[in-house]
Amino acid sequence: MIFRAVSFSLRTKLNLLIFILFATFSSTSTLIFFYRIDDIYEKRQQEMLDVKKQEIIDKVNIVHRLVSSVYQHNSKPEYIERVYREKILAVMDSALSIIEKRYEALKQQGLADSEIQEKLKKILRHLRYDNGAGYIFTYDFEGTLVSHADPTLDGKNLYHLKDAKGFQFVQGMVDIEPI
Repeated sequence: MIFRAVSFSLRTKLNLLIFILFATFSSTSTLIFFYRIDDIYEKRQQEMLDVKKQEIIDKVNIVHRLVSSVYQHNSKPEYIERVYREKILAVMDSALSIIEKRYEALKQQGLADSEIQEKLKKILRHLRYDNGAGYIFTYDFEGTLVSHADPTLDGKNLYHLKDAKGFQFVQGMVDIEPI
């Protein structure tokens, strides 16, 4: 291939120069525009992320304050004692209702009192609450265990039994005036 020198008129050369300058300016302006739009988009996206992050932090702080408040309220000894007292009273009411109905049914069958007592103790041994962790036991007024989840303890006098702090808890239970 042979290149031949082309001669353009001055007007054509000026038009070609203006076109190249315009094309260069347009390309540069377009690149700057897209770069700025991309930069603006990234900044806006970061701002939105920061706002969402702050919303999450605010919500976590609200939940934390709520949980802390509930925990502080529910950790008070008065509250714990009241809740357990109510729970134990409800369990005892249920147990008493079961025993009374069963006692009447056994009594109508003409069973002896000692036989009725053994059958009722068996029922009490199997009653559980607190997902099986709690059980019902009975003492007489001298501190002798009448029924317990562990039948090997039945008949033992535990009146002077002490807890880890030295409190005679059986004495504390049986020395209460009957209602």
